[in-house]
Amino acid sequence: TKDDVPILFEMIVELAAFQKMESEVAISLEQFTQDFVDGRVRAFIVIDDETEKLAGMIVFTYRYDCWKGKVSDEELFLLVHLYE
Repeated sequence: TKDDVPILFEMIVELAAFQKMESEVAISLEQFTQDFVDGRVRAFIVIDDETEKLAGMIVFTYRYDCWKGKVSDEELFLLVHLYE
């Protein structure tokens, strides 16, 4: 939901930091929120069944391939420290 967008954005920034690419995050929370509301990006928060804690996220968009039709591009990010 829109209420989850700040958590998603925080994980996007955390993923960039993990990959040592913080300076590559050019989108703002406001723009990410608007893109989410407008349906340009879709996302889910992943909750660990056992602990009921935040475990990661899936962010995806659809694009159109003229040979295959609608396909999705996704980013999967799991919070590694939960599994160490």
